[in-house]
Amino acid sequence: MTTLMTTRETAPTRIPLAFNEAIYDEIIGRVQNHLSAPASRQQESAPDKFARLADEWRSATLLLSSTTQKISHPAYLAIIGMGAPVVPLILRELKRRPGHWSPALTAITGVVPYAPSQRGDLRAIARAWLEWGQVHGFDA
Repeated sequence: MTTLMTTRETAPTRIPLAFNEAIYDEIIGRVQNHLSAPASRQQESAPDKFARLADEWRSATLLLSSTTQKISHPAYLAIIGMGAPVVPLILRELKRRPGHWSPALTAITGVVPYAPSQRGDLRAIARAWLEWGQVHGFDA
């Protein structure tokens, strides 16, 4: 006896517009790298992790002129994801050399300690953050 099977066409799978395959592949690669790393590296301290991520971020974004691209790099986002424990580390970094750390500090603290007229002036923004850090007890 022959049984007739009916099939119905289904719509192709739709990927949400926010999905970015390159970012997804990057995240999967990082997870695989993390899982294959020795346990000592999986348990790295916050300062060590920050230094590693900051170095990775700097080298990957060195030639980028777009601040948006710089601050959306996965290493930068991972630093933000580390939360409050990295605030003094970022402030120390700002003390050494001004850079694009203000968005990370704002994301972590919810604070914008500089005047709108200082936007784009990395040195003035760094000074404002360092003053904020002193007032709030962060040793930079």
